[in-house]
Amino acid sequence: MPGNQIKIAIAHAMLVSLLMWTGLATSCFAQVGDSAQKASRRPNIILVNLDDCDVDLVSKSQLQHYPNLQELAGNSIRFTNCHVTTPLCGPSRACLFRGQYAHNTGYRTNRANLDVGSGFVGGTQFFQQSGLAADQLPVWMENSGYHTMLVGKYYQGATDYVPVPGWSRFWPWGGNRYIDAYRFKFGTDGKLDRGKVVGYRTELETDDVVELLGEYDSDIGPDKPFFLYLAPVAPHVGAKGENPILDKWKDRFLDFELPDMLAFNEADVSDKPSSYRDTLPLTRSAIVKIKSDQRRRLIAMLGVDEMMLRIQTKLKEINQSENTIIMLTSDHGYLMGQHRQIGKSLPLDQATRVPLWVSWPGRIKPQDARNANHLLAHIDITATVADLAGAKVPDFVDGRSFKKLIDDPSIEDLTAVREAVVIQNWESRLNSAVNQKMVYSSIRKVDSQYTEWATGEREFYDLKTDPHQLDNSYVELDSAEKSSLSAELHSARQRSSSQSGTVSTISFPTVNRKFIGPDIELQGYAESGQLVGEIFVSLKRKRDGKFWDGAQWSEDRSLIPTTVPNQPGVLSQWWLRPDISRGLETGESITIQVHADQKAENGYSIDQLDVVFDDKPPEVEVLRPWNNHAYPAFSKFGGTIKDEYGVADAELFVQNLETKEYFDGVGWRKEKVSAPLFVNIKTGLWHGNYPLPKGRFEATVVGKDAAGNWSELSPPHRCIVDPSLKEIVKLEAPIE
Repeated sequence: MPGNQIKIAIAHAMLVSLLMWTGLATSCFAQVGDSAQKASRRPNIILVNLDDCDVDLVSKSQLQHYPNLQELAGNSIRFTNCHVTTPLCGPSRACLFRGQYAHNTGYRTNRANLDVGSGFVGGTQFFQQSGLAADQLPVWMENSGYHTMLVGKYYQGATDYVPVPGWSRFWPWGGNRYIDAYRFKFGTDGKLDRGKVVGYRTELETDDVVELLGEYDSDIGPDKPFFLYLAPVAPHVGAKGENPILDKWKDRFLDFELPDMLAFNEADVSDKPSSYRDTLPLTRSAIVKIKSDQRRRLIAMLGVDEMMLRIQTKLKEINQSENTIIMLTSDHGYLMGQHRQIGKSLPLDQATRVPLWVSWPGRIKPQDARNANHLLAHIDITATVADLAGAKVPDFVDGRSFKKLIDDPSIEDLTAVREAVVIQNWESRLNSAVNQKMVYSSIRKVDSQYTEWATGEREFYDLKTDPHQLDNSYVELDSAEKSSLSAELHSARQRSSSQSGTVSTISFPTVNRKFIGPDIELQGYAESGQLVGEIFVSLKRKRDGKFWDGAQWSEDRSLIPTTVPNQPGVLSQWWLRPDISRGLETGESITIQVHADQKAENGYSIDQLDVVFDDKPPEVEVLRPWNNHAYPAFSKFGGTIKDEYGVADAELFVQNLETKEYFDGVGWRKEKVSAPLFVNIKTGLWHGNYPLPKGRFEATVVGKDAAGNWSELSPPHRCIVDPSLKEIVKLEAPIE
């Protein structure tokens, strides 16, 4: 042994003797051993999936209100160009758990029985009954040796949960209430403690996490890494009728202003598809509600901020903070008045882009924290979590690991993980008194977005020059550019699809309103990994098994071709007016079945319905304004629709008797137009809030029942609006 090494060895032995003599050797070497063990052991992973958290809510300007989130962001790699593949809560969560696009999971809508579900399916029961839950992220993590835990929102709704494969500890919460919410707490023996829990939900969810981390520390031990999926309901606006603002926060954000958004309440949407054009400009009262909802969301994030502090404190207490990765993201973004829209689902940056922070104290140093604008998909999180854990990922996973971006900050190529994200939606929604058809397929690139709607409409935005997506520049493209964009979308969609053939659905009639009339327009959608082909419909009379052939009821099975305006697309709407009034009586049943030229297996769609024929129109009535009355001010129109089988819609006609103009919901026009109404299909009540100026007016209404029959025009109600009046006056003479 060389002299220097002998001297070092002697010094080392003397140091050990001294430490042992002072009683410090054991603890010193234990700490060295612990550090070595932690360095070699796989990391713990906490995945926080917030609810409705758009990127603006955790922007640099907002984080000043949330010191613990600000600290987490300051120690994270912040991926600023991550997009969900379906901006809707249930499908997005299914995509995350499976690492798949929704067209591969089959979980396309929140629930199959919604009128706005477009005939596609989804829901917690579907996720489990279809076998998706048996092969998902927690299963892969558990198989690789992780202790797995879930706290918070599994899927939407107050569903009675059953144990789900892969979770060592499964404590989901139901619904979207903050106060007195429901928890489904499964014990280690599989028994369920289900019930309302008194308190503020985010605090209680944090209590659950702290309890489970303590249980992990005492019962599992540090040799086994853990995976925690934490899905608080925050910053969701909350349930209707509750006020989820604790006393300690009642004075917060009282004077906040909505962000200065160029797209807010966009004045001109004539360049955009019908889903935007059918939405009225936001009224003053709607903007007031947006501000109220935004304050609730800002306050809800205070709960998330406290949650982060308590979790970090508990991790330090159990000596796991240095080896625990925390990822923070959201199930989708949220629109707060941009382009007149409230909510999600649209192919807009504010709805699809989500925060994605990755913090790893033992690996990512403060100097490594940064913004990274690499294009990522939400489903890439799944592959990355598994990659970091050393878990085996099935071949069906569409997501791609971005672990290399965590390991190597020098990667500048923004397409190093993926060149494009396919974004799709299948569930329509009710907004501004219209049913917005929201079925589309879109391709998002680093700085552009192209969308094909099932209606055949198109959108294109160059995000370098138009980051707020104000001007749909599709019409400005030449034919070669249009063809190239369409081909790129179809190619990306085809490469990511594990299914061949066409999925066909019925979207009207619906599973909730199974009625058709003589002038009904049948509607549905078709989807294909390749290109949608022809769609046919068969109509069978139940009492004798005869088929409608387009002219009469016949013994031979007939397939009637439908109109498919977007047949070259991957998502297309279809419709058909069959005129089946001959040979049918009110109340008898018909079977509708949709046929695709090449039907996809496991299409997971509603393509057959038994419906009832109804040819009797509904009855309608105007209740407000009172006929032949004068008002100092008037705005709240209202009335009823009555029908034996159910109601669907109503249109209001308001005429200024002096100018002979009609109100369209926004302004006055010479041609006869209607103003949209909100209709309660359960009660048959309709209403609309349209302030009238000074003058004489006539109000009439028509209604549509669930079978598509329109009523006659109601008897007119006439009124006078005169601001000089002090009260409502019944007039003696009729208003002319």
